[in-house]
Amino acid sequence: MLASNETDDISDFQDARRFLVNGGRKGPQRKILREGTYAINTTQFAIVTDERVYGHALSLQEQ
Repeated sequence: MLASNETDDISDFQDARRFLVNGGRKGPQRKILREGTYAINTTQFAIVTDERVYGHALSLQEQ
């Protein structure tokens, strides 16, 4: 199931605080980022590309 974060207020992955304050949902996101440079908090989001996954490992409690 994909998270429904369709408005700009909750699909701005470059601003984790804005995402959370405006009701962004946990889970795989619908939005696909096109080519370019993005400043995304990899503690908040995991980035999946064809080559690898970017992000931070979770602690046992967070898993």
